Amino acid sequence: MDPAEEIVALWLKQSGFFAMPSVDVCYKGKQIDFLAVDPRTRKAVQVEVHASVRPLGPFRAWGPAKYGNPPLEQRVRDYYHHKFVGATKPGAADPVNRCIEAKAAELLGTSKYRRWLVVGSLHPKDDAEQLKAELSKYGVEVFFLKDIVQQILRSKRPAKDPTGRFIQLLFSAQP
Repeated sequence: MDPAEEIVALWLKQSGFFAMPSVDVCYKGKQIDFLAVDPRTRKAVQVEVHASVRPLGPFRAWGPAKYGNPPLEQRVRDYYHHKFVGATKPGAADPVNRCIEAKAAELLGTSKYRRWLVVGSLHPKDDAEQLKAELSKYGVEVFFLKDIVQQILRSKRPAKDPTGRFIQLLFSAQP
């Protein structure tokens, strides 16, 4: 699992969620990062992680930087469809199918689940507040990895898993 996903898994666990990581959907290689349920509240979420230490270009659904040129509204729409709805093609206005939504609803037992996106660093061309506003139009709540790490650090109990322990040790060593 990617280090950013390890951090998100710890955060979900500390927040009381039971999480299923790396859920296969649609076609070979396509995965949902996490499906999670809080058994106390029955809150169900799909969580996608989009984290980079030094982004090579603006926020976008596909790797090559050429897909980072359209306006933010289009890049967010493409990302939403690509990660939360179903198979898409670069630049297409609508997804080819809705297999991600269908799989998430099937495994979570409801079509009324929340969609969360965890974001690492943003490229200087992207504004965090604009990104959050655009994603909220699709019902996606945005969390930043740096804030999640701070929440983990505020936990009063020492972490027992390697990821949490590493984070706590790393930050305890700072003056």
